Amino acid sequence: RQLDEPIELEEPMFDDAPEPPPASPWSDGQIWLRGFFAIVLGVLFTFAAPILGVLSLVQFFWLLFTGEKNEAVADIGAKISQWMADAGRFGSGASEAKPFPWNDAG
Repeated sequence: RQLDEPIELEEPMFDDAPEPPPASPWSDGQIWLRGFFAIVLGVLFTFAAPILGVLSLVQFFWLLFTGEKNEAVADIGAKISQWMADAGRFGSGASEAKPFPWNDAG
């Protein structure tokens, strides 16, 4: 090939098959499953909040009458409040980790 010969470029090959339409969020089973989990967690959350409130009152009166905190009440309260935080993060989409009962309650 000589330098003054024109270079012939080839057109790229195009597939004539049309692209599939994007999947609809309504057909995504994972979204519906996440919604189910969020509803279940929301119902459980409505039970957890009053329990934590009662534990707070018990701890208050325990402190009032004994002068020291009840470690068992403090431990249960910490676990419930951690669960509520985990459930809130999952339900709001801030986390993909599902809380108890789908994961360990550690």
